[in-house]
Amino acid sequence: MLSRFFIPLAIVVFILSCREKRTPQQVLDQARTMMANREGIQHRSTYHWENALNEMDTFQYDIQLVRHQNDYFDFNYITQGANSDVVYINNDLKIINHSDSTVENFLPNQLEDNKDRICKTMALAFNPVLLLQQKEWSYAKDTIVKGTIFHDFYLVQMDTTIGEKEIYLERHLFINPATKTPGFFSNRLYHNGSRSQVIHAYFSGYDFQAPNEALAYLPPSNYVSKSSQDKKTEKRIMLKAGDVAPDFELPTLDGQTIKLSDMKGQKVLLDFSMINCGWCGIALDNFNKPGFTFKSNIKPIYLNPVDTKEDMKKYAAIKNIDFPVVPEAKAVGKAYGVSGYPSFFLIDEKGIIEKAFAGFDKETILEFSH
Repeated sequence: MLSRFFIPLAIVVFILSCREKRTPQQVLDQARTMMANREGIQHRSTYHWENALNEMDTFQYDIQLVRHQNDYFDFNYITQGANSDVVYINNDLKIINHSDSTVENFLPNQLEDNKDRICKTMALAFNPVLLLQQKEWSYAKDTIVKGTIFHDFYLVQMDTTIGEKEIYLERHLFINPATKTPGFFSNRLYHNGSRSQVIHAYFSGYDFQAPNEALAYLPPSNYVSKSSQDKKTEKRIMLKAGDVAPDFELPTLDGQTIKLSDMKGQKVLLDFSMINCGWCGIALDNFNKPGFTFKSNIKPIYLNPVDTKEDMKKYAAIKNIDFPVVPEAKAVGKAYGVSGYPSFFLIDEKGIIEKAFAGFDKETILEFSH
């Protein structure tokens, strides 16, 4: 009697097990539903961020999110990292900067103009909650990491041409079908078919228990609070055409000394840039193109107010910068009112600023060439 029923029972178990297996699309839908319905989400994000020196910077954030109907994001949250914390609770946004022990406070009427600061900070740039909200994910294949199967979903974030550079950006989100949670993420940028930058994000320590108490954050007692309006009034005003160019005297990477006032009688082009700035790199690429040579009466100088001398040595070699490079030029950048990169100043033969502009402008760049 037992053998008569054993085979049908095995078949039933097999059929039920097959029914329980989900397709990759069903796993993605379940992950979205699960994440969208959680009242509380805690996890750690670890980024490996490729910089312009072809090295990986590592950043780590502990993140707490609690569902709450704010004006600009459906969660209250606290993100905590080594360099900064960001807190958004009940439409109150604070950015805590550990490098200068300050707390930047945003007034409610300022949030409309600072929405990107709420959900596009470094900590939340590639957050699983926001990634799952993107609708364009398509299943690519399965992959195995340390014995665990992940479904690999991808989307094309950008496929365009800027100038002569083909830019292609592809994103991959890897979801564990057993837990229905994203395990890691990959952001892959290509220029003209070659890899330009890769960013990996790893998600760990998930906890979906709703907290018993409301989120609260108290900065260290020695930190100084400022309003974002205060910071706005402190924003540098970039010098413009007609202003006298502030003089400076600084060492270059090759050990020479650059003094602006010694160059009167010729035009000088100041290129204020930083390493991890895409458009700064594109400007340098244009300077290095075959056939591009600066006009004989223009002396170009590269100034970096942000990065260290050691990093600039590596970067100058990678980018083949063949004109004077001045590292650690923070004071000069401040004197010229530089607050964004790249920023350019063309100074005439008498030391007066002839042209000043921020950002990459190919047509204007070409005006400096023969």
